[in-house]
Amino acid sequence: MKREGHIYEQMAVWENIVEAERISTNRKMRNPGVIRHIGNRWRNLIEIQQFVLNGTMRTDEYQHEQRVSGQDKLRDIAKLHFHPSHIQHQLITMAGNRRIDRSLIRHTYASRKGYGQILCATEMKKSLSKYRRTERWYGQGDVCKYYDNIPHSLIREDLERLFKDKKFVDTFMEPFERFAPEGKGIPLGIRPSQSIGNLTLKDFDHFMTEENKCADYKRYLDDFMFTGATKGEVKRKMKRAIKYLHDLGFNTHEPKIHRISEGMDMLGFVYYGVKNDMWWRKSDKKRWLRHRSKVTNKKRLRELDDAAWGMLKWGNTHCKRLWCMKTGRELPKKYMGVRYKNTGIKRTERKDSNGVPFIDEPKIGMEMLTKFGKAVECDRCLRGIKTSHGEGRYALRVLFMDNWYKLIVNSVEVKNFFDDMLRNNVTRLMVAFKDDGNKHYVVDLDQVEILEVDGRKVIEYGDKIVFEDTKQEVLFH
Repeated sequence: MKREGHIYEQMAVWENIVEAERISTNRKMRNPGVIRHIGNRWRNLIEIQQFVLNGTMRTDEYQHEQRVSGQDKLRDIAKLHFHPSHIQHQLITMAGNRRIDRSLIRHTYASRKGYGQILCATEMKKSLSKYRRTERWYGQGDVCKYYDNIPHSLIREDLERLFKDKKFVDTFMEPFERFAPEGKGIPLGIRPSQSIGNLTLKDFDHFMTEENKCADYKRYLDDFMFTGATKGEVKRKMKRAIKYLHDLGFNTHEPKIHRISEGMDMLGFVYYGVKNDMWWRKSDKKRWLRHRSKVTNKKRLRELDDAAWGMLKWGNTHCKRLWCMKTGRELPKKYMGVRYKNTGIKRTERKDSNGVPFIDEPKIGMEMLTKFGKAVECDRCLRGIKTSHGEGRYALRVLFMDNWYKLIVNSVEVKNFFDDMLRNNVTRLMVAFKDDGNKHYVVDLDQVEILEVDGRKVIEYGDKIVFEDTKQEVLFH
């Protein structure tokens, strides 16, 4: 694994300091600390730059606040004054996060760009739905008081394997050493802790996927799960997993080993291994209904309902019906098609004046796909679309996180690429987009994969692309 160097100097670059401030203040403009910072913005940013250049970055004294989490657990939250600690911590995280993220496997979620709670939940649903016709067991475990028991020696060892810049490693460790001088525990509530929470169990991820051979393995911070064909198989693998965690110095809660058909509770949802059968957790539903029953302010009531919809919309049809019934509101437009599917009524396909079908799907922006960073499936491209922004746009039908969306593009490079695809009768492909600078989007050619030509599946055969059914070579123009 190649280590990176000269990281500390990057934190003194003015553009990086300004970007760290932008991220730190995002959606916090009413925070008193942010308001005070804005009043002395330039002086504060210059001060932070001098801290970096002089090697005097220090974390303020921590203040502690007891707060009840979403799972009704009382947690100790570490709080700091906004200036300079919040911006400094964001700056440290930005400098090291790219290398830290590259060291993590795709089965690791939480506090990663494009790898959040919802993606983990939907990927889990997809994995479990494969077993809806067979009996399958799952194992689920987690660490006791994870943040309180992370040893600083383990954090430093992991960072030194990624970075050869000792000054940067010492700077990254400073917030943790100030919080717990005895050398064990990291604060809950600061930005560097989120990255370290993923990094500390990086080797555990490799052990579970490569040595323990756990199928459908996923980890969200300290919670992990996997599946097995029999109860005995899951027990054996869970025993090895717990031993590995104990050797690292962690204690674990009693693991759960059950049939998938009995329901698996994780990430706020309950899964039963049936396709599209993902229920929002009952306790969270009760909490939402209890809170909204005590609210009379219409604006606050709508905020509560919108927050609940953020989770309920990923659940099954019953979750969406509950939301409609309790709020008295209709489903948002992009979910209206659910009613047609449930009743078996086929929707009439809309066509333009030339007889070309519309892409009748909810819209998605290019910015969302570039943040996702992965290839998405595309099965339709319409040219010459007129929108409110002008003529000559292209409309693409793309599959993103198990849902179809309409993507409007006007980039010359993207349009030329799809012109080539249409010229060669490509009807389905995997394609990824990237920002080439200043929101100038292009196709990431390294991730392009052609799936169908003339509606027929194609595969790679040697150094050629052939039709899957006849093995006849596909001739592109």
